Amino acid sequence: MSSATTENKLHVRCKRQNQTYFVRVSKSSTVGNIKAEISESLGGNPEPEGIRVYLPSDKTGDRRDSLPDAATVADHEIAVLYVVFRIEGKVGDGDDAWEDVKIETPSEMGE
Repeated sequence: MSSATTENKLHVRCKRQNQTYFVRVSKSSTVGNIKAEISESLGGNPEPEGIRVYLPSDKTGDRRDSLPDAATVADHEIAVLYVVFRIEGKVGDGDDAWEDVKIETPSEMGE
């Protein structure tokens, strides 16, 4: 195999509520590429513009800026991302137009 075909492929775990998506990426993959892969795997709904991603430290409820589409896996050493979708019918980019970052743990799912 040539080094071009084995360009350090890895998987990023993208978590949303009680769902997890695994996206195969390279270190040069962008957040925009990851959002497009998630959208494609869900049949195009939501579109990539309707998806925001955050680093796991953002789970605390202290809503920070979502990662920009141009950021790369290598820029942030990304292994896990938290994913939120735009709330249906909402417009604009204010936080109220987006789901809260809420990741369920296995103990919460059984309650």
